[in-house]
Formats: sequence, C-alpha cells, structure tokens
Amino acid sequence: MSTPVWSFTLPSKVTFGAGAAAKAAETAACYGERPIVVTDRTLAALPHIRRFLEQFAVSPVFSGVEPNPTVANVDALAAMIRMYGADVVVAIGGGSAIDCAKAAACLTCTGEPSVRLFHSEGGKFGADRLPVVALPTTAGTGAEV
Repeated sequence: MSTPVWSFTLPSKVTFGAGAAAKAAETAACYGERPIVVTDRTLAALPHIRRFLEQFAVSPVFSGVEPNPTVANVDALAAMIRMYGADVVVAIGGGSAIDCAKAAACLTCTGEPSVRLFHSEGGKFGADRLPVVALPTTAGTGAEV
C-alpha cells in the first residue's frame, strides 16, 4: 500500500526574529487603518504585553478569550469588531486567542450575529474576511498559519 502524495498551500506570510513583535502595528497598518487587538486576560495583565500594547494605544483590546474559545467568545469579539469598525485583527497569544480572532474575522464579514451557524449548523463561510496579524506566544499550535 503506497502513501498518497499531497500538497498543502496557504497564503500565509510568517515573519520571525528578535524585534518582530515591535513592528506589529506597522505590519497591521499594511492591512488596515483601524486595528483591534485580541488576547486573553492573563496575557493582557503581563508587563511586557502591556508594553507591546502601547503601540496600539488608540485601538480597542478584546481580552475575553477563554482557553478553547467558545461560541460566545467569537460572537463577542465579532460584535466588538463591528462596533468599532475595525478593519484588521491583531491576535497575540496562543492558539485560543489566534483561533478566536480568525473565526471572528470571518464571522464579521457575513452579517450573521453568531458563529453558531458555521460552528455547529453546517453553514459555510464565504471568501470575505478581515485580515489577521497573529503573534503567537506559544510554540507548536500552528494557529498562526
């Protein structure tokens, strides 16, 4: 029995190295003018993350992401994105923050109030979504890709 050969391609750009996070606002500005920052409460309280957030001083911060984000987390973030008219989503954290940001970036463009239609009722996202800039703080989840 032979193993099938397959290819997997994503249009993701990954930038890494010392100082990359300090350019997050500059990177986000390439994709939009009104960023929203997504993280969790624990990270948002850390001094080095608070210093990082200073580059987004006028941007709203959503820190309500729970481990293994819920439908309610995604819905709340999408509502905040819509309320502020954000046009780019910046996620800092592990897979939970990044996955919540990606789901909300898709949901925001559908006009639907909840991700539940897509999460558990078989709905399909269209091609429209907000750009996401992800800054992973963990190794191994791959959510940033």
